[in-house]
Amino acid sequence: MDIQAISSKASRAEFSKDYDQAFKLYIKAAEAFLHLSRVTGATDTATQRWKSSAKKSLERAEKIKRFVEASRRAVIPPSNSDQQPAAELHLTPVAIDHFSHRELWSACYYYELTRV
Repeated sequence: MDIQAISSKASRAEFSKDYDQAFKLYIKAAEAFLHLSRVTGATDTATQRWKSSAKKSLERAEKIKRFVEASRRAVIPPSNSDQQPAAELHLTPVAIDHFSHRELWSACYYYELTRV
């Protein structure tokens, strides 16, 4: 699947309030953009554009995570209220293969992106 398609699918999932799917797809897009930015022979302009796209995808994923965490802490209506409690939002943890070279490089680039 094309990286831009993954990013677009993440946006559509976010707008349809499927935050779990959007979170996963934004993380996947960020990883793919970072991997692409390390391709040898790419121009500096392309590398910077891919790093910028990775940063945007990661920021969207972090924003979704903060939103879901804030919604969990939201005030729950009293038990004698007629209101139905809202469906609880949750995010599935992202699987990490600690032995993968790609994960090691992604962690290094994440540090580089967040350091700026």
